[in-house]
Amino acid sequence: HTSPEVTRKMSFICQDNKKIDAEFKSDKVLLKLSDGRQKEVKQAVTASGERYASEDEMFVFWTKGVTA
Repeated sequence: HTSPEVTRKMSFICQDNKKIDAEFKSDKVLLKLSDGRQKEVKQAVTASGERYASEDEMFVFWTKGVTA
């Protein structure tokens, strides 16, 4: 089993200089948070931008253009 190829990488600088590194794949995103945690979430339905969410919708990562 091979994982989908990374289609692009982006970094987002948040409030208090916290950072999120995102590796976008064909159907999911791998997020590396500045506190050391990592999350991989699948792409979800959205009307605008790209939305990724855990199955229970407790964790959501939403991007549009260069913002998240």
